[in-house]
Amino acid sequence: MPQSPSESSLASSKNRTVPLPEYVLLAKQAIYCENKDLFAYELLFRSPLNLGAIDLGGDLATSQVLVNYCASVSQQAEAINQPVFINVGASYIKHHDMLPVSVERVVIEVNDYEPDDAVLLESIDRWREQGFCFSIDDVDVHAPPEALLAKADFAKVDVQDIDWPALAAALPALQRKGLIWIAKRIEDEQSFERSVRCGFSRFQGYFLARPKQISGNSIRPGTAVTIRLISALDQPRITMDHIAQLVSQEPKLAMQMLKIINSPLFSLPKQVDDLKSALVYLGVDMLRQWAMMIAFLSNGNVHVEASRYVLQRAKTMELIAKREAQDADLAPKAFLAGLVSGVDVLLNIKPSQFLEQVQLSSVIGDAVMQRKAPLGPTLQTVVELERAVAQGDNMLAFQEANNLNLYAEADQWVNQVFDALKATV
Repeated sequence: MPQSPSESSLASSKNRTVPLPEYVLLAKQAIYCENKDLFAYELLFRSPLNLGAIDLGGDLATSQVLVNYCASVSQQAEAINQPVFINVGASYIKHHDMLPVSVERVVIEVNDYEPDDAVLLESIDRWREQGFCFSIDDVDVHAPPEALLAKADFAKVDVQDIDWPALAAALPALQRKGLIWIAKRIEDEQSFERSVRCGFSRFQGYFLARPKQISGNSIRPGTAVTIRLISALDQPRITMDHIAQLVSQEPKLAMQMLKIINSPLFSLPKQVDDLKSALVYLGVDMLRQWAMMIAFLSNGNVHVEASRYVLQRAKTMELIAKREAQDADLAPKAFLAGLVSGVDVLLNIKPSQFLEQVQLSSVIGDAVMQRKAPLGPTLQTVVELERAVAQGDNMLAFQEANNLNLYAEADQWVNQVFDALKATV
């Protein structure tokens, strides 16, 4: 079964991982209590081109922050147990039914709003019914957005260059039970102490903590399969099996989905054994919104041969597992193990680094890192098969005919996948 030079090169250079250059994905800044205990983090938009959120557009900036935070690979990743404030423009809230994250993890910080926008107020009610909390950014205490504050859990005031006596006089009238006031842009000790005396109970600014940049590698799948996924999710009788099959056709998209459900903005209830279980946890509504955000941000720079290579490995593992396994659930686990084992080729990162950031079952991790049963020997068989195919006829003579036939069947499946994707572009 001949391979193209690029495929052979991929196979022969499998163990030579060259890390991708890291980029600034976003920043996060701490919010503190009066005793300076950590209360929450705010996620901040950052661009390697030094564009601001306004330059990019508020909706796109929100999408980029979420995708970069939840679906990228960063050595700076860490578990966050505190609430996370996410800036969301009024237009996003009005045109979407939710933010695709766990409601108990986030606070929606509303910016770029009109105080008496009836559509925005109705939309906030709809979001609150789902359990979301809200913070109103940049409140003018002398002309407060009273209708918005009535629906808010937090309110932020920029205290840099503020008239402190006027603030101290105005804020008490706006205090109500359940509304927490946050002083932001606190630059020095004096501003912090004045904010405390005025009645603020949460604090944010350079005096307390500067924004911390988070760098890493952004996983960007191609747009074709993402668009197909969006279309499929709009079909009334779509099944999760069909969705899992579709996502499996784009390995980068599959890696993104695994990263998303393992991000700190979700409370993953158990380890993931296969791609379908991950997608079931997200659900159709969240999947649709993530797919739309990913499609908006995808640059399409996918190495086609790398995707072919990894998909053929994963499919071959699935076919061997179906032939040999007594456990009917082992085949989808085999496919996922094959995908994860190829992240060095696919994303130029080590499998160990990827596995540190996703909560996969020990069956997957043991197979990829230690070649342990039940799937490790199958993975090793397929890796040796790849090497034999790359090296030509002499090495192929030592491979089992059945395995070669399944490898050829996987190759046909991959060709069908890419033919289908070409038809959607």
